Amino acid sequence: MKSFFKQNLLYILLSTFCVSIFVVLIYLSFKLSTNTDLLIDDAQSLNDDLNDIAQQITYFEHVENDITEANKDLNLLASNEKELSLFLRYIFNETENVSDKWSSKSAESVNAALTRLLPRLRKKCADSNIILPSSDLPDTSAGLFKNDESKGEDSSFGFSFESYDGFWPSFSTEEARSLGIQTEIVKEIVNYLSLSTDDNHSVAILALQRESVGEVDRSNIGGDAINVSEIRNDLLRDVNEIESYVFKLSIQTQTVPLRKLFNKLRPPFLIREFNIKPVEEQNVNEFQTA
Repeated sequence: MKSFFKQNLLYILLSTFCVSIFVVLIYLSFKLSTNTDLLIDDAQSLNDDLNDIAQQITYFEHVENDITEANKDLNLLASNEKELSLFLRYIFNETENVSDKWSSKSAESVNAALTRLLPRLRKKCADSNIILPSSDLPDTSAGLFKNDESKGEDSSFGFSFESYDGFWPSFSTEEARSLGIQTEIVKEIVNYLSLSTDDNHSVAILALQRESVGEVDRSNIGGDAINVSEIRNDLLRDVNEIESYVFKLSIQTQTVPLRKLFNKLRPPFLIREFNIKPVEEQNVNEFQTA
């Protein structure tokens, strides 16, 4: 037996080595096979996840286009907002806006200012060829197209404040403020009228009405009141933080002063509506401004 091992030692060693290699390879084969299955399973899982992600991406293919369109809309919105801001600044005309420039005054101060204002307006009308309603001139058309000396500054026309010409009830500060602002607006309206006449073209004021500004004013305004319920939806005041007042002016005139008046009116004065009727139909030319 020993001689056999001695004679075949190399063969035996080689066989042992080969068997050992075979066993190791068998072991590695089983082990790597298991790891391979795990790797295949992981790869398959990752592939499934990748497919799910790809499927989800397809759901958001519109996002890029949406972002592009949204940017366009934002640019358009910004442009519109800028234009709207410029338009509102033009409409509000802060440099000439009576409400914005109004300083705090007591009710007594407003009363004193109104008492001084009415005679000044009458004198301005007398100097500017503007005929006022008067008991001495029941028919204003008589002096419409000529410089009528009979129209004096002694007219009792109250420019929509007739109830407070010599009478002043107890107003709250806020109501007095609104009345004060209205007096300034009326002064501007008369000023625009005075710039529209000349020696050959007169304007006859038939009526000037305004809206009441509170409970006390509503109780005393009388025939100077104008009903704004039908046009309330068209007023800027329905926008938050915007304050406006409505006036109705009825005049009798020729087209030249009327065109001049419309051309001279600028924000914050806005013409909401105007109606024109020939003298032969009715002696009235009307426009409403807020």
